[in-house]
Amino acid sequence: HNGEGTTVRASADAHCGDHCAGFSEIPTVTLDTSWPALRPASMDVLKLSVNGEELNALRGARSLLSKRLVCSTLVHVFKAQRGWTDNVPPVAEAAPAEAAVGAKAPVKVLSTSAADDRRSVAEDPRPATAFATELFALLSAAGGMEVSLHLAEDRTGQVDSQDLRPRPSTRRLLCASELDDIFRKPAAPHDFLIARQVDVPDGAPCAKSLALRHWHEVF
Repeated sequence: HNGEGTTVRASADAHCGDHCAGFSEIPTVTLDTSWPALRPASMDVLKLSVNGEELNALRGARSLLSKRLVCSTLVHVFKAQRGWTDNVPPVAEAAPAEAAVGAKAPVKVLSTSAADDRRSVAEDPRPATAFATELFALLSAAGGMEVSLHLAEDRTGQVDSQDLRPRPSTRRLLCASELDDIFRKPAAPHDFLIARQVDVPDGAPCAKSLALRHWHEVF
């Protein structure tokens, strides 16, 4: 992020731009493998800024998520949008598939309960893409977190003047199709997906998380 280099994925040619000097393959390791070796404790904030590889990164953190060791996650919408774009066919190609999916039963999505760590099932009335479905499930069902869209205050003048959405503002997302709605629209650099554990019981890995205390104040 110093302007000299950044991480890209296999399909990065579509997003690299005119100033790429080339690519080099580097070894990778999952968070499930690396985090326990580095710090065998809970992770206050998992900030993902990997240019479209957010879903793959979360796949590699499935064990940490399921053990409730990830207290909160922050994702840049416009960066995750790149991965969503690579996994969604153009509208003309997608039409037959969408018609077929639309004939199926509504997708059931697990969301956190406000009372305790139990799960309540919410019906998603619209078919969602596989990308959004898996991303939402990893955060909400596996990670036990509430997922929200947070529009941060624009202090750097990077938000388009035609973007009239109020800032700062936060809206909870209840299903994967709402993720699709977000990814389909233009995103600003200050648009974030924030997932956080709520109603964490005493003694749980994230019970004393300073990040969760902060998010609760923000939300």
